[in-house]
Amino acid sequence: MRTYRCRGKRTRAGEQACGCPWLLVDEVDARLWAAVVAKLGDPEAMQEHARQHLALQGGRAAGAAEECDQLTEQARLRRGQ
Repeated sequence: MRTYRCRGKRTRAGEQACGCPWLLVDEVDARLWAAVVAKLGDPEAMQEHARQHLALQGGRAAGAAEECDQLTEQARLRRGQ
């Protein structure tokens, strides 16, 4: 059984060990990948992430508006609209 565990569980004499539980790798990975797949499968969420990324660029990215429009069009086409 594989687990994720806090490094604070390893202690030296006199130190208090971390109280964080060990997590089963298969359970954590399944939940994580389910969240990733759900997010990637949501065109509106992906558009919002693209907008946020472009906004962080502060307008420095050449053609940022055009890129956002292209992503919006791609998402629309994938939805069949």
